[in-house]
Amino acid sequence: MGFIFNSRLLTYMFLGCILSSLVACAAETKLETDVIYADLANETKVSVHDIFEEIHIVPLFTDTQNLIAQIRQVEYFENHFYLFDQVLQTLFCFDDKGALVVKISRQGRGPGEYFYATNFAIDPFNRQILFLSPSAGQITIFNLEGEFVANKTIKEVLGYNYMTVINDSVMLLSSNSEHQALFYCRATQEIFKKEFEFPKPDLHHLSPGLGSFYQFDKRVFVLPAMEQTVKDVTKIDAVDHLKLSFGEYNNSSRQWEHFFEESERLPPHEVLRMHQIVGKDKLLNSHLLKIAEVDRFVVALVVCDDTVKHLIYDKYNKNLRVFSAFTEDIVINPMFKITENSLIAFETRNYKKERAQDFYRNLFSYYDADYLSTELLSETCKNVIENHNPMTDNPFLVVYKFKE
Repeated sequence: MGFIFNSRLLTYMFLGCILSSLVACAAETKLETDVIYADLANETKVSVHDIFEEIHIVPLFTDTQNLIAQIRQVEYFENHFYLFDQVLQTLFCFDDKGALVVKISRQGRGPGEYFYATNFAIDPFNRQILFLSPSAGQITIFNLEGEFVANKTIKEVLGYNYMTVINDSVMLLSSNSEHQALFYCRATQEIFKKEFEFPKPDLHHLSPGLGSFYQFDKRVFVLPAMEQTVKDVTKIDAVDHLKLSFGEYNNSSRQWEHFFEESERLPPHEVLRMHQIVGKDKLLNSHLLKIAEVDRFVVALVVCDDTVKHLIYDKYNKNLRVFSAFTEDIVINPMFKITENSLIAFETRNYKKERAQDFYRNLFSYYDADYLSTELLSETCKNVIENHNPMTDNPFLVVYKFKE
C-alpha cells in the first residue's frame, strides 16, 4: 500500500506514531458488546503524549555492501527487526540496537531462490522466514539463520501479494481482487478455502491490501474490503471480532449499488480513485482504511469528509476519540506496523510524497501533513536525526511504545 513519506525530517516516521491515545469519550460515542460507535463529525483534541510513553530511534548499520534502497515491509520477532527491500529483493535482519545479523538476497529462478517476492512472513511456529512469489506460484522458505530450507508451490496464487502465518501448517494469503483471503495448507501445497470474495475485480482502491489483516494476542484478524467488521480467522472459520459503526457516515446498500454502477460505466482498465469515491457528496460516506490493536488500544484510520481521520478506542477506559491531527499538528501515515505494544515506523529515501499525491490526487490535506515533530524526541534521538545523512546512511526505525 503505497503512501507518502514526507522527506521533511522523519516526517513519515511518525506515521506510526499515530495510533492510540484515547481517553475521554466524545459526546455521542459509546461501546456496546463488540461494537464501537463513532461520531466521525465530533472531533476531540489528542496529544501524542496521551498515547505513547516512549519514542526510540534505531539507527541501522550501514556500509557499501548493505545499503537499503526502499523498505517495503517491517516485522519484529524475538528482539530483531526484519526489513524487506522490494526494490533490491533483499531481506535485512537487525538486532534491537541496529546491528546487521542476517541478510537474505536470493532473487532468481534457481534452487533456493525466489522470483520477485512481494511479501515475507515470519513463521514463529516453525521458526522460519517465508517469501511469497505470486508470479512464480511459489513460497520460498529459509530458517532464521538465512539458510535455504525448501520451495513450495501454490496454485491460483497470481494476484495474491500478501501473506501471514496462522499456525504451523496453515497460511493466509490476501489479495486486492477476487478473494481477499485464501487458506493455504503447507503440507498439501493447496488452497483449501477461499473467503471474502469481491463483488467486482477492480476494487483495489478500496482494499486495505497489506493492512487487510493483522496479528494480535496470537490470533489473526482480517478486515474485508467494504466492511466495518473485523473477522477472527485463527480457527479458519471466520468469526466476528470487532465492529465499527459510523452512524450517518455508514454506507447504505443503495450507495454501494451506485458505486458499482459507476464502475461499470468506466472504460476498460480504468478505475475510480479513492478521492473520487469517498467524501462529501461523493459515492460513499466513509471507508475504513486500516485497523489494528494492542492490549489497550484499537486504532483505525477512516476516510470521510475529504480527509483521513484517526479513531482511537481505549479498551480499559472504554473511551473513544476521533481527530484529524494530533495537537502537535502531525498525523499518522497508514503504512505502519504494530507489534508487541509498539508501533514501528521507518524512514525511506525513495518514497516520494509526490507519488502518493499523484495516486490520490486531491485526496485531502491529510497527505500534506507532517508525521513527526522533533519536539517529541529526546536529545539522543535528535542527535541521531541530525547526524543522519539520508543519501549515504541506511534508513532508521522509530519505535513508539504505547502507554499501558
